[in-house]
Amino acid sequence: MKKFAMIAIMMSIASFAMSQNFWTEIALPDSCNLVNIDGTSNGNLYAATNNGLYKSTDNGSEWNLTGMSVSCGNVYIDENDVIYVNHGNQLLYSSDDALIWNTIQMPVDRGILYANDSVIIVGRLNWSGIYISHDYGDTWTHLQVLVSGYAYKIYDFNGMLILCTFAFNGEGGFFLSYDYGMTWEPTSMNQVYFYGTGAAINSQGVIYLSSSDVHLYKSDDNGQSWQPIFSVYPGVFIDIMITAEDDIYGAFDNTFLKDIAPFGVYRSSDNGETWEYINSGMGYDINISELFQSSNGSIFAYRDRLFRHLPEMPGDANGDMKVDVNDIQCIISFMMSNIESIEFTNADVNNDGIINILDIVATVNLIFQ
Repeated sequence: MKKFAMIAIMMSIASFAMSQNFWTEIALPDSCNLVNIDGTSNGNLYAATNNGLYKSTDNGSEWNLTGMSVSCGNVYIDENDVIYVNHGNQLLYSSDDALIWNTIQMPVDRGILYANDSVIIVGRLNWSGIYISHDYGDTWTHLQVLVSGYAYKIYDFNGMLILCTFAFNGEGGFFLSYDYGMTWEPTSMNQVYFYGTGAAINSQGVIYLSSSDVHLYKSDDNGQSWQPIFSVYPGVFIDIMITAEDDIYGAFDNTFLKDIAPFGVYRSSDNGETWEYINSGMGYDINISELFQSSNGSIFAYRDRLFRHLPEMPGDANGDMKVDVNDIQCIISFMMSNIESIEFTNADVNNDGIINILDIVATVNLIFQ
């Protein structure tokens, strides 16, 4: 009893103050090589790796290997929450959260670029071809889009598809399709050795493209015309994303330009005119090549390492987007050792800049509300 009372007294006077980091690093599953991350509408996350497909139901804090235990090329989840994973020239898909898998034979040993209802587009390098199917992979049509180059990503913005490419000779950059991939047309920016790296759309319907010529481009007429944004641009963004608040995030790594600016993540809150370096909790000069926002608003940034930024949720100390007894345990562990990974802003429920017993009490009150 005396021991318990002493611990209670120590906890009541102990508190830890620290500045809140923007990013929290998350351990990669089983120290494997991460290919990419995608998520379903219910908040579950899936990570394609060289060891197989991993699933997280707690916003990336913990990962478990699914029944897909073979090396994955990439994972793609369509708007109906159908999960696609490629392995060699097989495309496997599941419509029940990765419990049962079906197999489609692909015409090429390449990754999946796009899927929506019965439409599937696969391929990467043009000498292997880009192929499209409108019948769930029963038949395939070979698309001659590029002269020579690399098909990188496809984005779907309200039925308009944008294909990002890099061409070694001939036109590279961006191609648009208004018929779900059957025909493609180049944009006005395309040129030799031009790399279209990413695309995103804001709440007003303005589409932004990032490219290898150190500019952003934007279109407010559904891709009919494009205007460059000559901003104080830190480098070549290898990926971009836009939040519901219309903040633009850009991922910068050493793919193109070196020693021009610190690698990592940049953010613009004025439509790309100016940028700030967002590296708190991530470190300085960290290679980031992919950005992903889950259905609950969490932002993930990764290449060799995985980082997460959470939307504010008071009491969610462990970052799983819910408030329960596990958050109390997380706060206590942090107070006793000050080394437990913690989402500081969410754990500081009373918003006084420190973590102490008052935050535990406030979290308990939130649980029983």
